[in-house]
Amino acid sequence: MTPLVEKYKPATLADFAGMERARLALANFAAAPYSSAWLLVGPAGTGKTTMAFAAARQIGGEIYHLPAKACDLEAVNRVCGKCFYRPWQGNWNHVIIDEGDQMSPAAQLAFLSKLDSTAAPPDTIFWFTANETRLLQPRFLSRCRKLTFDTAGLIEPGAALLAKIWQAEAAGAPAPDFHAVMQAAGCNIREALMLLETEMLAPGGLPQTAKPGGRPSHRALTKDCAIPDEESAALNAAAVGRILGIHQATVYVRVKQGRLPLPTRTGREMTWTRSQLTA
Repeated sequence: MTPLVEKYKPATLADFAGMERARLALANFAAAPYSSAWLLVGPAGTGKTTMAFAAARQIGGEIYHLPAKACDLEAVNRVCGKCFYRPWQGNWNHVIIDEGDQMSPAAQLAFLSKLDSTAAPPDTIFWFTANETRLLQPRFLSRCRKLTFDTAGLIEPGAALLAKIWQAEAAGAPAPDFHAVMQAAGCNIREALMLLETEMLAPGGLPQTAKPGGRPSHRALTKDCAIPDEESAALNAAAVGRILGIHQATVYVRVKQGRLPLPTRTGREMTWTRSQLTA
């Protein structure tokens, strides 16, 4: 069995579930591309890197993929040096760097001149993805066009995608509650596909679709995974994890490490505000 995450990975911008604004922006850009740098920011599993590849393929040209963990000063100079040569195919060079917020400070500094007219390689488009921008320097951020990916509004398109996949892969088998699956996955499409795959292999682990005339599950009644936009809104560890693209257990670890501010305690409940996360 081919993993569902790989089998149903979007190949084109039109294949993505939700993310209308990001899809529209990149579709319009792909129709008339120009040398530039893009920063796709949002929680893990929302399709940032996959959409960068889809946009690059739609534009055409040579694609260089550089994971941030391997993105040091030498790697930046090496890949940018390649972009000064005409691509083997198409007219554009694409440099895709995922988890860009994990780049070293030296790598960020090296990119400063590459992302403006000082030493920019010709006909080159840079694609950076990041779960958050807290570790990225303001000078670097000012050179990128930012597109935000979030989980707001993903329940319906995500559930529709899961239903389509279930029909293709497990037609006739009792279907789970696809809204509940999206909720259980925190509106993370990648995690939802893995939950669905597990259900195909061992049925009975996910809530079933409500019977005609019956009440839908409590989770199915919640149609959105949106996180409050208000600066003062209280965010629990799960919400903070979705914003930062990490597991909620990692939120507590980062607090102990001093990488996140101390929360407000109300009994056993610990909460943060958006202003704390961006401080």
